[in-house]
Amino acid sequence: MRVSLLLVLALGLTGTVPPAAAATSLDRFLAGQDKACTDNAEFRALRTSLVQAYATGRSTRVRPTVPADVAAAFGPVAMEEKSDHLVVTVAVDGTFRGLQLARLVFYIGKENGISGHALEFAAPPEAVKKAFAASVAAGAKAMAAKYETGASTGLDFTDGRAALWCDFSD
Repeated sequence: MRVSLLLVLALGLTGTVPPAAAATSLDRFLAGQDKACTDNAEFRALRTSLVQAYATGRSTRVRPTVPADVAAAFGPVAMEEKSDHLVVTVAVDGTFRGLQLARLVFYIGKENGISGHALEFAAPPEAVKKAFAASVAAGAKAMAAKYETGASTGLDFTDGRAALWCDFSD
């Protein structure tokens, strides 16, 4: 009771609220995703662990393979089976370049060359566009010159959500 009263008094005197815990920055983990979908070893390990677990049918319960310093930002994994691919979603409570993420989504083909992923943001679409439009556009040009298969990247603002996507499908 005494602590509560002191906190109420302190808030009343200062007019401020204690800051919420800062979300985990995933800048290092996602570095390069906005620049031609360039993977680092940590992101590649996550994707590989999901492909190995879900595409092979070995498991439907997977803890994402991520570095210990960002592991707390990753939540449950869910899988939805489509006719020609799997959609594996990893809940995320972290930020990329200061913008709150909601989830990472991986598209895994059923022996047909479908391969891609998306970073879905909880941030407003306009903030995502402002933060990533230039680097994603440059990345798209670089990918068009580098890959003959039509690999591509872009931003998607469908249904009020914002996503940065990478498509490496054959």
